[in-house]
Amino acid sequence: MWQKHGLIYTGSKAQCPVVSVNDNYWRIYFTDRDHYNQNFANYLDVEKANPTRYLYRKERLLSAGKVGSCDSAGVMPTAFHGNYLYYIGWTLRQDVPYFNYTCIAQKIGESYVKLGPILSPTLLDPGYSGTLGIYKIGSNLVGYYLSCIDWLPDENNKLQPSYDIKIATSIDGAAWSKLGKTAIPLKIDEAGISSATVIRHKKLYHMWFSVRGSRNFRTDKNQAYKIRHATSKDGYNWTRDENHAILPELEFEQIMCAYPNVIKYQDKLHMFYNGDGFGQTGIAYATMELKNLC
Repeated sequence: MWQKHGLIYTGSKAQCPVVSVNDNYWRIYFTDRDHYNQNFANYLDVEKANPTRYLYRKERLLSAGKVGSCDSAGVMPTAFHGNYLYYIGWTLRQDVPYFNYTCIAQKIGESYVKLGPILSPTLLDPGYSGTLGIYKIGSNLVGYYLSCIDWLPDENNKLQPSYDIKIATSIDGAAWSKLGKTAIPLKIDEAGISSATVIRHKKLYHMWFSVRGSRNFRTDKNQAYKIRHATSKDGYNWTRDENHAILPELEFEQIMCAYPNVIKYQDKLHMFYNGDGFGQTGIAYATMELKNLC
């Protein structure tokens, strides 16, 4: 059902694209990585419904924080709402390779000022938090966030995180409450679900997300990220199906398709996502006619 249009941006690692629809353009936030292996945030302004036409590029919108901070090892944009940009703050640890926090920055003028973490470990959910997708339902903002629930050895006996998608809510976008509710649980053969993105069409909520296995997920097509789909009548209780997936098939996505971000514009859905190397090949683009969404 999705029509793939290939890569719209190459030239650097462009991980986790997140798109903001503005009056005259689309702004694509994404993550790059420097020679210190630290993530930093860029954005690319493109023409509406024609993202191959670039209008403006901004580098290092956000960078790693100071030693001891919640983002000392890098930042990764993951969502936006109003004047808030949400990002993943990366830190390094000795017991496990890293630990993340979902954080928030506020737009002041043309810059963003970091405010700090919004989804930290709690009694309900003691692991780290990561990617966040936001959708307004009634008077609440509903956040679908990556929740780390375990660490598992990979094919090289190195620990890798295992995570599902859980739900948090907010009234103002700054203060969030975890519900202790899982939106998309892991199946037996899965070890990671990330990058939930939600739209509503004909009284039904649709979610796309990435799913991977626990071993060889960087190199094995059967274990690497694939983009899957789920639906919900209320936005809180979700059912997976086999519809509207994005699977590896093109030259730049022979192993994986990951980190979907879907927007609804006019009579189409527009998906931005990554292929092989978790964004190493660039940002890809696909569209679907709304009439084909079931």
